[in-house]
Amino acid sequence: MTHYLSVKEILPIIQEELSEYVGYNFLTTVDLDTIQLRHMPWSTLYFFHDYGLVIKIVHFPDQTTPNTSWESDELLKRGKREYNAMTTLHHTFMGTHFATIEPIAYIKQINALVMRYVDGVSLYDQYIYGIRWLRQQPALLNVAQQAGEWLARFHEISQQQDLRSQYPPYQEHTALNTVKTIKQFIETLKVQYDVTLTMPPLTAIPDEHPVVWVHGDFHMRNVLILKTEQILGFDTAFELTDSPAYDIGKFLADMKTRKQRLLSGGVLPPIKRIKQWEAAFLAGYNKTGSSSASMQLIWLYEGRFLLQKWCETLEILSKKKGASVWIPVVNQTFRQLYHQWVLDTL
Repeated sequence: MTHYLSVKEILPIIQEELSEYVGYNFLTTVDLDTIQLRHMPWSTLYFFHDYGLVIKIVHFPDQTTPNTSWESDELLKRGKREYNAMTTLHHTFMGTHFATIEPIAYIKQINALVMRYVDGVSLYDQYIYGIRWLRQQPALLNVAQQAGEWLARFHEISQQQDLRSQYPPYQEHTALNTVKTIKQFIETLKVQYDVTLTMPPLTAIPDEHPVVWVHGDFHMRNVLILKTEQILGFDTAFELTDSPAYDIGKFLADMKTRKQRLLSGGVLPPIKRIKQWEAAFLAGYNKTGSSSASMQLIWLYEGRFLLQKWCETLEILSKKKGASVWIPVVNQTFRQLYHQWVLDTL
């Protein structure tokens, strides 16, 4: 895979931009062999472990040169919004029992976010470890509860009056829009993948609910667990306002639809164990009492993300060579999850 920009290309720009920050002039002596790169669809991460720095460059999927990025106002806005959001989160969580990522600088020339390195493992990795070693169950329950607490504190940010002028919503969703989205996913499954589902009763869903800044992509890979056992949520840009149930439902659906569960036919981990993690997460979220979302709305959004993941998984398997053999197993797992989701509201 070709990486977006090589270390040699970005290093002179970083050296120039960070020269005014005390302590970063040693970048002039950096050993290129020590820099680690992690390539992702919408960004590339450069880890300067020897200096405690991470540089994230936001770009288009499969982009290998800066030209398109430089001409895209929307992409530059995304990079700047993410940096500003990181700054807000740092000030919000500083002094609490949660961890935070310290922002250093935003470099417009390469659409880069410079931040301090945080040593931790993702909740997803802990989740997988918990599957293999069931003795980790108490630790996972504690982590799930802390993740819920972190999300509740994140939603409290909306109470800061100046944020709406500082971060105008890029998108605004509602519960009624989510009902339409659910119907669209069910239709997609029927037309494109010959999967027929019975529509649940959605007409009684209210559209009145608290509206907050939502994380937008709150799942297990975007939650870090530090060696100090602190929780850290990241990778948001204050782009979406919606019900708190948006983030909660996405997180609950994510726990039930990870790759290991889908390919094991929903056996690992068993749904009983996931329900325990789910209860711990919701208890953590409701601990402060300052943010709220009805269980009816949480149920609605969980179903929306369950169906979205189903469609996305089938699309990937249908295009990947040799992967279509897994489609029956995946469909079986998703059918079980869908039927249970429908029953949960009856």
